[in-house]
Amino acid sequence: LIGNYPGLPLMSNDFTFANVTSGSISLIAESVSDLPVMGQQNAEISKFRIENTTSTTTNGESVAIRHLELYNGGDNIISNVKLSDGTNTVAGIVDGSKLIFNLDTLIKSSKSKTFRVYADVGGDENDSIEIYARNTYDIIALGKDYNFGAKVNISAFGDDDVSSLALVSSGNLE
Repeated sequence: LIGNYPGLPLMSNDFTFANVTSGSISLIAESVSDLPVMGQQNAEISKFRIENTTSTTTNGESVAIRHLELYNGGDNIISNVKLSDGTNTVAGIVDGSKLIFNLDTLIKSSKSKTFRVYADVGGDENDSIEIYARNTYDIIALGKDYNFGAKVNISAFGDDDVSSLALVSSGNLE
């Protein structure tokens, strides 16, 4: 922009952040019940738990999970993805190898929720699905007391911790 504008540059009071401990969460991979079958709709392709690891002795802050991006390190054979915590289900988007979910779920201090990812599965026999969290910044979690970003730990749900789900034939699909 060229020209003079009244009120620019913007000025404000100085702010200093104190030593604030916001919430923290950990994602932990769990085993799915059954292997997906090629051609199956609404198949469970991943199961994981999010634990609010915020200590009740420090601040006991609840954490709101707002955004979650997972990755499929296997074959691109899934569509119509959904994420469920057993009570609420949200539809997601598949963007290449990325599964994107916008959600609004609250996890109280020292509690956890189990999530399941469901999808329609295409592909061929021996194709695989490998769902995992790649980066901590792919998860947006906010502490409810201070509204600061929560610390995210994905060490138990990274690409080294996920076993591959090999598709099996149902016998009646060609």
